[in-house]
Amino acid sequence: MTEICSPATVEGFFSWSRENDGNLSLASSEGHHYVQIRASDGNRLLFVKLEDGDIEDDFNWESRGIACYLSRTEVRGERRFVVECSDVNFFEPMNRLIATILQRKLIGATNIINLFRSERLFWAHLPFAMTQEKATGLFGELFLMYRWLPSQLSSLIENEIWTGPLGTDKDFNHSTLQIEVKTAMSPSTPIQHTISTLHQLQEDGCPLVLFSLVAHPDVGGGESLFELVESIIALLEVQSLPSVENFKHLLNENDYIYGDPRLEQYRFTIPNGDGTFFAVKGHFPRLVSDDNVEDDRIHLESYRISLSGIDDLILNLHPEISLEKIVESYNSLKE
Repeated sequence: MTEICSPATVEGFFSWSRENDGNLSLASSEGHHYVQIRASDGNRLLFVKLEDGDIEDDFNWESRGIACYLSRTEVRGERRFVVECSDVNFFEPMNRLIATILQRKLIGATNIINLFRSERLFWAHLPFAMTQEKATGLFGELFLMYRWLPSQLSSLIENEIWTGPLGTDKDFNHSTLQIEVKTAMSPSTPIQHTISTLHQLQEDGCPLVLFSLVAHPDVGGGESLFELVESIIALLEVQSLPSVENFKHLLNENDYIYGDPRLEQYRFTIPNGDGTFFAVKGHFPRLVSDDNVEDDRIHLESYRISLSGIDDLILNLHPEISLEKIVESYNSLKE
């Protein structure tokens, strides 16, 4: 068997598997690598020889259309590390990565995961819709959950309280409280935020607070969107494992492709600390739907506010807190 491997060679291995009812196709002369097109669903699988310690470490990693895990049973006489691809759009780039694996004779879970995580070529076929503005907004919402509400993380996910990725007017919606998160990229004074709609700062039958954070984009910043996501997942795995998949689904709704290394570029500095909660009531600067005039010549899609002259509306809160504590602090403010 040739040791010079190309994507076309890999496709040939997969074709043999398809033509032979999904049987394993030997992909390396040493027997370290096999590929398969599973007959039941058409998924493509790569089986790789493990290194010492891999079974004990129980490696696994996944992203959109890709899952990496240890085989539950022996494959050709031993347990192996499996890369499974369920997305037809990834079949071609997966062939290229498998060719790299075979050419370099890579084995072991760590080496395979690192290759898939770091190889930009694999992600080149996937549209990248994340922008700096989206990344900053998402960072603010995740920062609020992880820094301020860590003990309630799984509840925020499982009870569908975090709804920002779904396009709701407010980022967090509970029967007793709504929270709108605004993350400014500039540390200008006073802090300014863009309000998207006339409904965004309008109460819906319960207290409404605005969480204001300044996250300045900085390639050398100490805060990372990518690392923040990983920290939240690690905490959710302890609190409630099913919430991890729900969290990843919400990330996907926000154009965050879990595992995509292109997301590592979004780093920030937090010049103004951990953020501030404001009660949205009284003289808080805002427009609401009642302020809209019935004049089709006026098109008001968004507006900006400055957080000045509202120190009396600041909630006296410090991490870590709870939703109940926010409501309590809101109610304690004098009208």
